[in-house]
Amino acid sequence: TLSIHSFPTRRSSDLMEQYLSVITSHAYTSDPNSAMSTSLKKWQTEAADLNSAWSATWYSSGGAAEGLTWATKIHNGVVNAGLSAYLYWEGVEVNQFQASSYLVASDGSTVTPSGRLWALAMWSRFVRPGAYRVATTGTVSSVGIAAFKNTDGSVAVVLTNTGGSAQSVKISVSGLAVTTATAYLTDNSHSVSETASRSEEHTSELQSPVLS
Repeated sequence: TLSIHSFPTRRSSDLMEQYLSVITSHAYTSDPNSAMSTSLKKWQTEAADLNSAWSATWYSSGGAAEGLTWATKIHNGVVNAGLSAYLYWEGVEVNQFQASSYLVASDGSTVTPSGRLWALAMWSRFVRPGAYRVATTGTVSSVGIAAFKNTDGSVAVVLTNTGGSAQSVKISVSGLAVTTATAYLTDNSHSVSETASRSEEHTSELQSPVLS
């Protein structure tokens, strides 16, 4: 692999691709928001908020440590930059409440997950290794849409609502007979929590306060 600390607009040489399998990068100087010109897989292998104190908040004001901020970053990386992996820097720290460079805080006896953890979980729990992204049509105001087919044949749709109001989304899947559908919600009151959904043949209707 080739590790770099920002996404360049051009590679040093097209000839190097024959020696590589993956291009990896860190997202500290800029976020991956557009695709690199390469046929290789692209992984963002380290990103974090290095400036904020510990925060477990999903959304308050759009701050750098908030969960929805990172849900949006992941969506942009996967959808707009074509990433097939997105990793946060650290998992757990003990008594380091001056920082948000990790996902779960501990005081030595209890652990507190952050909104950033749930942002990653909304993707990683349902979009499994080996999944590939599938095309979608249609739009929903202020909602990012990404769909994937897993190796077991299941389809995962991740909806990231950055608007200020609830959205009701109807999903139709072509080429697949849908027998069951389950919706999960993350917001200020829910953390990857099962929420109301209605399943019909080829159609799932997802209704929730804020989908992400």
